[in-house]
Amino acid sequence: MALDRRVGILLIAIEIIMIPLFGFQLYYGRDANPVALKLKSDHPSYYPMFQDVHVMLLVGFGFLMTFLRRYGYSAVSFNFLLSAIVMQWGLLIQSFFKGQGISIISLIETDISVAAVLISFGCILGKTTPAQLVLMALLEVPIYLLNEYIGDKMSVPDPGGSIYVHVFGAYFGLSVSRILGKPKCSNLEATSYNSELFAMIGTLFLWVFWPSFNGVLCNADDEQQRAIINTYIALTASCVTTFAISTLTDSNRKLTMGHIQNATLAGGVAVGTVTTLMIHPFGAIIIGIGGGVISTLGFVYVQKWLERRTGLHDSCGVHNLHGLPGMFGGITSAIVAAIASQEVYGPRLFLIYKARAPEAFSPELKELQHSLIQVLPGENRSALGQAVYQLLGLAVTLVVAVTSGIFTGLILKVTSRWTGTVPEEYIHNDELYWNLEQEEDKKTRPLELETGSNNTLNVV
Repeated sequence: MALDRRVGILLIAIEIIMIPLFGFQLYYGRDANPVALKLKSDHPSYYPMFQDVHVMLLVGFGFLMTFLRRYGYSAVSFNFLLSAIVMQWGLLIQSFFKGQGISIISLIETDISVAAVLISFGCILGKTTPAQLVLMALLEVPIYLLNEYIGDKMSVPDPGGSIYVHVFGAYFGLSVSRILGKPKCSNLEATSYNSELFAMIGTLFLWVFWPSFNGVLCNADDEQQRAIINTYIALTASCVTTFAISTLTDSNRKLTMGHIQNATLAGGVAVGTVTTLMIHPFGAIIIGIGGGVISTLGFVYVQKWLERRTGLHDSCGVHNLHGLPGMFGGITSAIVAAIASQEVYGPRLFLIYKARAPEAFSPELKELQHSLIQVLPGENRSALGQAVYQLLGLAVTLVVAVTSGIFTGLILKVTSRWTGTVPEEYIHNDELYWNLEQEEDKKTRPLELETGSNNTLNVV
């Protein structure tokens, strides 16, 4: 049975299975249900930001992965396919975890889980079959939601996903990649002028819409304002810093396109966990600078060292854009949590850090929460205790991501007889899956003999 036929059968089977699952498990939430007899939702309009996140996933992530000169069709299209499957699967798994109906909030939360899967996809770009990608996504989503659930129970807030999205997605994908191994043939792991330009389109879309990603699920208007402001500033700082570090670390004092495509986004990753907090503009610019420096140096030094010493092959350099800046963001969140006080935030402090709320409210706090916010009694956790929990949440995410990634990689290996594997000569090569008759030189020159500049410094 041909590989493409197996993929088609798998996709049809998934959709057929989704019909009864959707019928028995999913239902409209209160805001989408006419029985509620509401003329207007309690929630503000989330659709504009939801649309921004949607564009990030399908256009931003999709085009950012088109940097390989012979894998553009597959990169943008498999990104599209994985997104659609995870959007369906994520709604189902969310319903199992949370037991709530579908609303615009559910769609946003599902889109965020899609981001984690696409980050992992970047680690194994061009090295796996579509069936393997689908299997990885189906396994990753429930683990991602379980890790997020654990973090919520630990009262470790992460509104922009530095920990739960970027760190988890990066180290899950890197673990899968390590198990699958480094490809022996890398002749087509190269870029071209046009492929790099297409990838830059993805960068610009991600850069423009990143404030929406970090601020879409904020609890209050003031938090959303801070999220947008802080992300905006951090992104500008990482952009400028990346141009500087890329030039300074190059022997010819020239820019590397892979750095500009990726490390310029690192500020948005790094500021995610503290994006709603009172870090002030100077804090946002410091975090953005730090993210840009860490990410660019990761591309220049860390990625090559890891591949040489451990055999870890990271197709898109996910570790440098998502892993390292995400870790930096998690550590930053501990520092900010240690200095967060009620004098600065008022009773909203206990909405951000739920465990810091007193076990029993004073009459003054009761009056404030009834007039301003609804806060539930907490554990009376100290500021230092919250900082420790932020680091603990980061550590737990790393352990869950690495162990589950190794497990998933082993499953992909064991099931490869059915899901197939990519022959060495077709790694990073569209010809295995697509009709490329329009290429004039297809019959006259084998793809593996073509030459081109080798540049793998690109990321999801």
